[in-house]
Amino acid sequence: MHRTVSLAALLVAGLRSAALAAPDPDPLTVKHLTVAEARRLVAVQDAKPEFLGLERYCDACDGLVAVGGSPDVVAAMRQAARHAAASVRTPFAADLFEAVRDPALVRDKALFRSYLPLPRLTRLDADVAAVLAGFPGELSFDELRSLAPEAARSLADSSFLLLDGLEELAGETATGLLDMPTPPATFFKLSLNGLCDLTLDTATRIAKRARQVRLDGLRVLEPEVARALVGPAEDNELFAISLRGLRDLPAATARELARFPGTCLDLAGLRRLEPDTAAALSAYSAGPEGENTHSILDLSGLATLSPAAARALVRRDGPRFRGLLDLSGLRDLPVDTARALHHHPGPLALEGLERLTPEATAALVGGSMPLGLRGLRELSPPVAAALAQHRGPLIVAAIAPLPIPVAEALGSHAGPLLTVAELESLTPETAAALARHHGELVFPHLETLSPACAAAFAAHAGDLSFAALRDAPEAVLEQLAASKASSLGVQARRLTAQTAEALANRRGDVWIVGLHELDSPALATQARFDTSLLTRITPAALRALTQREDNRHGLVLSGLTTLALDQAEALAGYRGFLDLDGVRELAPAVARALAAGRPAASEEPTVGSFSLRGLATWDPEVLRHLLATRRVNLGLQVLSALTPQRAAALVAATGDDPLELPGIVWLDAPDAVDVARELAKKQGVLALPNLEAVSPRGLAALLEAEDPRIPDAQDLELLPERDGSNDDVPLPAGRSGGP
Repeated sequence: MHRTVSLAALLVAGLRSAALAAPDPDPLTVKHLTVAEARRLVAVQDAKPEFLGLERYCDACDGLVAVGGSPDVVAAMRQAARHAAASVRTPFAADLFEAVRDPALVRDKALFRSYLPLPRLTRLDADVAAVLAGFPGELSFDELRSLAPEAARSLADSSFLLLDGLEELAGETATGLLDMPTPPATFFKLSLNGLCDLTLDTATRIAKRARQVRLDGLRVLEPEVARALVGPAEDNELFAISLRGLRDLPAATARELARFPGTCLDLAGLRRLEPDTAAALSAYSAGPEGENTHSILDLSGLATLSPAAARALVRRDGPRFRGLLDLSGLRDLPVDTARALHHHPGPLALEGLERLTPEATAALVGGSMPLGLRGLRELSPPVAAALAQHRGPLIVAAIAPLPIPVAEALGSHAGPLLTVAELESLTPETAAALARHHGELVFPHLETLSPACAAAFAAHAGDLSFAALRDAPEAVLEQLAASKASSLGVQARRLTAQTAEALANRRGDVWIVGLHELDSPALATQARFDTSLLTRITPAALRALTQREDNRHGLVLSGLTTLALDQAEALAGYRGFLDLDGVRELAPAVARALAAGRPAASEEPTVGSFSLRGLATWDPEVLRHLLATRRVNLGLQVLSALTPQRAAALVAATGDDPLELPGIVWLDAPDAVDVARELAKKQGVLALPNLEAVSPRGLAALLEAEDPRIPDAQDLELLPERDGSNDDVPLPAGRSGGP
């Protein structure tokens, strides 16, 4: 006996679904999403390439070019990367995109799996919000002006949430969004830059729930609201607050903000700082012992700072701020102001200063704090001589040709670190003068280095870093390898055997930026580099990488697009997590070798796990070996579409084991019925738990499987058949789906 999907039911289904197919929505233009579209959107976004972070800024810019980034955005990112390479604040810059203001930025962020911008979405239903909240990256809603309490509760499970379109947040919506979910997200970044007002209750909830919050739309902050926002230290989860919309700050509010126990207080919007406000802020992050040196007080919007305000800000009596003081907006530094800032005990960023007088320089330097003067465009011998007296780390800018007297003065710098930014070339004479520095020398923008200059640095005994060198000659790299430097950082895409041996055998540490090809096992053992950039590696070098202690828990080789048999054998027995997401295809013998090296089934499932989410060609024999390990991630959890060939491969590969495809939401492609027929050949469990829409013929085919686990037929949206036929479709008796 057969059940039948009637013509009437099909017509009703046709009214529910006007289109024969559901194209993937465009996140940049969509104004409203269904649950099915949201699932497809998350799945598509998760399959995009990962954005390389700031620690690999050069490759991040190159990666944006590779995926079709806008030229203006790429140029802005390169400028931001250049800035970050020689900034006192580099360790705290979490996102290279932060400094980009180009209108094409939103589109370019959407090219990566870390970001899901929905800049035109104007309505968000609760069930859609629940799907989007599962996205592990940044969710942003620029045009969402209001949020229902039910949708807010769904979004509470997000990790990075930008709701800059919201103009108010209070009542049940604030409760729903900010009440702690169970289990809570490990990190909750919240941006509410559209708010012009903040209630006491909402401020209290933000302090208890968020880890990072942006409230740059606030123009006024009352003391009692500030007190609620910073909250009691024992209840406060915040480590960063951004209040860039404040142009003026009363001392009473500053005193409350200074109680903030977090590590970053961003007040970069302030245009003036009165002495009483400065005195209040000086207590920020002082702590009971006054030892917190990792905090940031951002006052980079100040164009001027009076001596009185500077003295109050850097007070010398009682608990005081010891973290990074960012005054990079200052364009001029009077002697009296410089003399006051001299007493700041922590890092000091004055990166907007383009010139300094010898008198102001002498008043400023001499302490041990890290000093950032990366914006200097005029570096005279008297100023350089004064800077040399600074006993702390020093970042200065210098433009070629660097005068010998300036180089000699910088080479005599008394501190442990000298970073010479902006400099792109050197002469042997200036190199020799700088090489006399007794500490660490960093040249973040030096692109060329002659053999004579390399020879001049051979006698330098401190650390050396040349991370921006482009295609340095082998002779240069070998001379640097032979230097007395305690550690050496260079940039190279590939190395000859002779140069690799020279670098591997040197006494000090070696850092190689941008390495793409690795042949030397010795270099693989001794040097430090980003393994995710490797596009070619010999089996011997690969085996050496797996044996390094710092790779014991994980090894990222996502730059490899192919994997040979001898490489797979080299990975046998590796017990850490292995990222091979860039590999596009595997031969059966390679898959067998890779699987044979996985740990025993009795061990912890995470031991020896590996990821091959980028496989483009699916051979059933390949999949069978991989799936048999129970440790492979093939992206099946987010797989949103199948071809008949891939469906057949999965069925053949899984054998009697369950086949679960939670990412399949719509079976609506032209070959969807053929996909369903292939899936129906599955022996054992076939699970499509999130299926929402399928044609009657597709449903009938799925229900022919031995043990189908799909939603009940009455809960499915029945799509019109592709050929337009309205024939009744028989369904197997008693097989309505469901778990």
